Amino acid sequence: MRAGRVYVIEWMDHCDSNGENAWINVSDIDAGAVYLRSVGYVVKLTEESVVIAHTLQGGQASSPFTIVRSAIVRSEEIKLPPMRRPKKAKVTP
Repeated sequence: MRAGRVYVIEWMDHCDSNGENAWINVSDIDAGAVYLRSVGYVVKLTEESVVIAHTLQGGQASSPFTIVRSAIVRSEEIKLPPMRRPKKAKVTP
């Protein structure tokens, strides 16, 4: 992975077994992991994690989100077309 590129990342996460903070029977516990898919710009890479954001502007990232590398099942770069800024409309007095 490379910073500044867009990726779809499939990863595993833990989840609350019953959605509540209450006593439940052990036999009712769902021990399965959750399979997730996230799409975003990679803004930071470390040995342990990948940080993605849904929007970049200059040196800022909106809503950065960290995914632990050991949880990543698969990732694939998404090729984006070059960004084209619209021309400013001329304003006549």
